[in-house]
Amino acid sequence: MITAKIGSKTSIPCNVTIPENDNALLILWYKEDINGSPIYSVDGRNKHDLSSSQHFKSHLVNNRVHFYLNSNPYSLIIDPVEEQDDGLYFCRVDFKWSRTLNFSIRLYVTGTACLSNQSTLA
Repeated sequence: MITAKIGSKTSIPCNVTIPENDNALLILWYKEDINGSPIYSVDGRNKHDLSSSQHFKSHLVNNRVHFYLNSNPYSLIIDPVEEQDDGLYFCRVDFKWSRTLNFSIRLYVTGTACLSNQSTLA
């Protein structure tokens, strides 16, 4: 479980261990439904590894979500966190030789959006 405040930056880890003598070729991030479309993908299948992979973002996350290959564990970065980011995230990692691994983690978003034009009762 991870807790993040609205407007902050958070990192959602994908705690999978890469098997010895193998390479991760595809990383897929899902929100809520692992059977739907991924919100972020890193595809190195045609490159034979992730170092020169292509990154694809869903229109649902726009440019607020990033993924850095040099982080350990692999992590999805959300900046800034928005209320709709609250939910269950799934990370799926496909390898060249080993079986696919899945990891899930719950992100709780705290705080409330700033309300403007609030009036006070006299």
